[in-house]
Amino acid sequence: MKRLRWLLLVAIVAVAFVHYRSHAAPSAREVESALRVYLSSPKSQNCSGSMTLEQLDEVRVGEYAEQFGGWPVYAAHRETCHEENRSSGYSSRYSQTFDGRRDGERNVAVAFVRRSVTGQVEVFVPGLFGEGERQMRETIHKSLESIQLNVPSGSRPTT
Repeated sequence: MKRLRWLLLVAIVAVAFVHYRSHAAPSAREVESALRVYLSSPKSQNCSGSMTLEQLDEVRVGEYAEQFGGWPVYAAHRETCHEENRSSGYSSRYSQTFDGRRDGERNVAVAFVRRSVTGQVEVFVPGLFGEGERQMRETIHKSLESIQLNVPSGSRPTT
């Protein structure tokens, strides 16, 4: 009977510890390395090529947002997506820079973080934001693809 009580006490302490770890706000230091990995990933900006993280400063963590299931992360950041476009038989390379250098001071969240069951920090974008951003990018991309350049035959564009 004493052994059962002892086991029960250990289980309660373990559950309380895991609960505390999963609800303790992460520090900016904990978040920065995970955010660096996230922003360097092409998936973070719906980039089909490669990403270059050029700046990440002033990382801070906001108050827990129950509706999003995590803490908002604010930071000054700048990253560039390098892609290759192969449409209409032509191949071209282009880059698109995402400039969030003033996002931190404007309280614009770069992403959100949550703690896993093991207490590790996970960076994510709530589904609501991700879907809206994806739709906006698709609309812009389709608009850009519909733009045609009319170059008179016989003339060559100058570079």
